[in-house]
Amino acid sequence: MRLRAAGHDVALATRGPPLRFQRVTAERLAAAITTATGDPALRTRSRLLAAHLAREDGAQPVPDSLERLA
Repeated sequence: MRLRAAGHDVALATRGPPLRFQRVTAERLAAAITTATGDPALRTRSRLLAAHLAREDGAQPVPDSLERLA
């Protein structure tokens, strides 16, 4: 996810490394959940992303696009 903040494009990493289904174990899943819920940097970036998404009007581009086609 990239967003514009203070005039700069910012990449937001809001998750840890991927957890491949074929290699999931209870220990790896527990570690991923611990990282996702306990890493302060991930939490901060997730809050920034949530605030950015809350300001968007996700449905508005559809009628705008249809209007341009009409």
